[in-house]
Amino acid sequence: VTRGVEFGSKNPIKIPDSNARSFSAKVIEVGFNDNSVWEGKDDIWETLPKQTPINAIITSDNALSLYRTRFGNEALYEMHEYNDLWLCTCGALNHAGEEKCFKCGAPFKGLKELSIEELENEGVLAEKEKQYSKACELYNTGTSDNVSKAISILEKIDNYKDSEELLAKWRESITEIIENEKKAKDAKKKKATIISSIIASATVVLGLLGYFIIYPLISYWGGNYSAYINIYNVEEFDVPDGVTSIGNYAFQDCSRLTSIVIPDNVTSIGSSAFENCTSLTSIVIPDSVTSIGSEAFRNCTSLTSVVIPDSVTSIGSSAFEDCTSLTSVVIPDSVVSIGSSAFRKCTSLEEIYFNAVAMNNLSSYDYVFSSAGKNGNGIKVVIGKNVTKIPAYLFCPSSSSSPKITSVEFEEGSVCESIGSGAFSGCTSLTSIVIPDSVTSIGSYAFSGCTSLTSIVIPDSVTSIGSSAFEDCTSLTSIVIPDSVTSIGYYAFSGCTSLKSIRYNGTKAMWKSIEKISWSLPSSCTVYCTDGTY
Repeated sequence: VTRGVEFGSKNPIKIPDSNARSFSAKVIEVGFNDNSVWEGKDDIWETLPKQTPINAIITSDNALSLYRTRFGNEALYEMHEYNDLWLCTCGALNHAGEEKCFKCGAPFKGLKELSIEELENEGVLAEKEKQYSKACELYNTGTSDNVSKAISILEKIDNYKDSEELLAKWRESITEIIENEKKAKDAKKKKATIISSIIASATVVLGLLGYFIIYPLISYWGGNYSAYINIYNVEEFDVPDGVTSIGNYAFQDCSRLTSIVIPDNVTSIGSSAFENCTSLTSIVIPDSVTSIGSEAFRNCTSLTSVVIPDSVTSIGSSAFEDCTSLTSVVIPDSVVSIGSSAFRKCTSLEEIYFNAVAMNNLSSYDYVFSSAGKNGNGIKVVIGKNVTKIPAYLFCPSSSSSPKITSVEFEEGSVCESIGSGAFSGCTSLTSIVIPDSVTSIGSYAFSGCTSLTSIVIPDSVTSIGSSAFEDCTSLTSIVIPDSVTSIGYYAFSGCTSLKSIRYNGTKAMWKSIEKISWSLPSSCTVYCTDGTY
């Protein structure tokens, strides 16, 4: 065996005396590839100490991020020295004198001399820098609302860089900014009044003036801004403060529009409100909005990101269809309904985050996300920690346009209790999934036909595995089943042609008591129990 590889645990030792209830093992000698031999003699063997998880020591998210930036994503534990060994932050065992971990490359000196207090302080500074940069960015927009937000952020940062000096400057400038905006609005109103007077008197050129002035102004005052924006080639637009809803078709086909500011009192975005706004790159939906209408952002091909606030309860059909630059979607707990094809053909989509209510109210994954996924390479699904169950056949593809799922992750602290029947059935691109410790049941056909799934670990919390749960998982080579499982349905592993071993963490007698699958296992598969092979 090579360094760092565990061995011996899969080779059962048969004890000839059936009355034996305990035994001890002793290493007599170890041979090395240079033909040297170490003799065990009477050396005392000790259990390696259990390492402390690093997130139990470093409580700040920023400090934890800095720690993993410094020592790698595999940094999971506090480094520990033990006799002439040291256990790396990744868990690997190294000899004293080795400057770097043989497995992850983390430096011994850096881990040993690390000051958690200094790291926490760096984390605080990193958060201050983040807030400082955000405040500066908001201030540079020049609008009174954003400048007010910038001042509010900076007031919470204590003596960082030139924050005190900037605060004094910004507080002094806010009054002038508000006054200038008021003057600009007054000038716009005055201009509109003058234009109206000209229109009233210039009847001989009514047709021309009607197209360029009367029509866009009337549309503007009526809440439809498309004519005004397109005729005057407007690229940036602020929705008037008094508006409480963005009406149907309000900005439809405004292909020059690149950015828009929606006031906080808007409660709804109507159907096709921003449809075909192909130059719109980003939009901030205020927390006051509760509904997004059908086709609201359809074919906004330059839209790269959108934040759906916790206030939204419904997303209409085709709301973000053909948003080909959209890379990620977070569906908040507040959403109770998502219309068909809501994210259809979002071909750059890489990750979808589901919270509890959205998950439990979503009837069909591919119905909403059909033809989505990064260049056809698939989507990462992240399931929020408050999701209690994966509904039956939720992620089961129904057609060739169904979005491919390559990996599934459960958020840390997951309370999910069950994976429903056929939940991931037919997800042929699914390569990995870690089932959380909260799950107690895996439904029938839950992972059937997941032909790219190579291995899976079933946690100790699971008590039942449904019929055909892993049927036709042709790439599955091994599986670990805990002794907490008391029920396994028929054909659970039927058609798993690559399955070589099942490790059951119970006795042969216990396995026999739940044996429902042995006749459907591949002939090449061996079941290893704690007291021998079955």
